[in-house]
Amino acid sequence: MYKSVNEVVIEKIAAGGSGLGRIGGRVVFVPFVLPGEVVSFRILNAKKDYAVGELVEVKRKSPHRVKPLCKFYGLCGGCNFQHMEYTEQLKQKENILKEAFFRTGKIDLSIQKVVGSKEFNYRSRVQFHTDRQGIAGFKEKGSDSIVKIDNCPVCVKTINDFLSARPEICKNSRFLVFGDENAFYVEKENRNEIIRLNILNKEVVFPLTAFFQANSGILPSVIDYVKKDAGGETLLDLYSGVGVFGSYLGEFFNRVVFVEENPAAVKYAKINAPSPKNRFYSSRVETWIQKEGKKYFPETIFVDPPRTGLSPGVRKYIIDRRPRALLYLSCNPVTMARDAGTFINSGWKIDDAVFFDFFPQTSHIELFLKLKPE
Repeated sequence: MYKSVNEVVIEKIAAGGSGLGRIGGRVVFVPFVLPGEVVSFRILNAKKDYAVGELVEVKRKSPHRVKPLCKFYGLCGGCNFQHMEYTEQLKQKENILKEAFFRTGKIDLSIQKVVGSKEFNYRSRVQFHTDRQGIAGFKEKGSDSIVKIDNCPVCVKTINDFLSARPEICKNSRFLVFGDENAFYVEKENRNEIIRLNILNKEVVFPLTAFFQANSGILPSVIDYVKKDAGGETLLDLYSGVGVFGSYLGEFFNRVVFVEENPAAVKYAKINAPSPKNRFYSSRVETWIQKEGKKYFPETIFVDPPRTGLSPGVRKYIIDRRPRALLYLSCNPVTMARDAGTFINSGWKIDDAVFFDFFPQTSHIELFLKLKPE
């Protein structure tokens, strides 16, 4: 069965980016396909209710299929949507979002706006791996083997300058590279480098090794939208990182309360949001709400949590505080749908939903929700 070639009609694109078809009563997932295509595939992994296959041939092509720009596409484990027209990528991601909200949160999600990005040369922060010879590359799809690359179409020019130099770093290692308009910065060589970005006429400062959005080019659009209708006495910024969103939203509030577990990130949040009225806490959010959080009653709460979403305790804290608005940015539609379902069941409503395409050519999704208690 594993070696035999089967044929299937692709019904839709599922979460994770593979196409879903059905054969013999079993769901099968095949990568690098499009809805409506007839493809042949070989089963790689068969479970009781589904199977995972590899694409052999596209028998009937979708009109939205395009030739991938990258010569490593399909081998490198990074991109999985380069075979789609960009407008089709946005459409499929929107469908994935809506299905996740319906399946997980029983929510009929209405997306008010879809904000696209630069299709290529957008990624400014990348983690590379090296092989036994110290040559930089990305992990192969489904493997720990390293694909040696000299150019990545989704990376900014300065990162590709780094790659074209064929750098040799430490063998069998991984490291970060950040690229701005003028230069690249390599973790192994510039570990203490401080990055300075001008976003919406404001300088944002953070260390090379800190978490920062990989698509800095789309950040102005996100910040502008998140700021819409913002204002009040206190903003609570949970999982605040280096304080990017809180620093911009802070223009509309008397004070911002930043809560971030990483003390190094808090140090730079203080630089990015220097108002003496602001408050900064280096703490896990769950610990903070039990100790310091009880004394705050913010009009607005902003959250950009990890992929696991909001814990039950954090959700309860927000519901009990009844802010005028919860601004929620997430990279995981499943956990976000779960959390949104909790708020809706507690009498809240989704006031706005915007899909920002942070990662073109991939199936990764970022969604912004504004929720309000009714």
